[in-house]
Amino acid sequence: MLEHDQRRNPRFDVQLPCQIWSPFRAFDSLAGLTLNMSRAGLLFSPDLGVEGRVLPEAGHAVRVTLQLPGTELEQARCVECLGRIVRLEDRDNSRRIALEFRRYHFTDRGRSPRRG
Repeated sequence: MLEHDQRRNPRFDVQLPCQIWSPFRAFDSLAGLTLNMSRAGLLFSPDLGVEGRVLPEAGHAVRVTLQLPGTELEQARCVECLGRIVRLEDRDNSRRIALEFRRYHFTDRGRSPRRG
């Protein structure tokens, strides 16, 4: 049976450093890389070594910090997003987390909060 693709926005293969955490402390913070992104969300792959950590579940609220690259003329910046977890995947010894954005804003990299 074919799966129905519910995507509303085109995806772009983009690998950016990313950190996610729960604004309500429902799960432990995770760092990793984006696999792809759209206007409405992203697919995230956390770094290995999540054993023993409290992991997110579908429906959890999530805060995201994405590190954008700088240029010779511009300082590197971050995007801070608020959204929710929409899907979790475990395949080929890797975990993937799909996030939906509710809102976002840009900040200077040096001023971005780090969550531990």
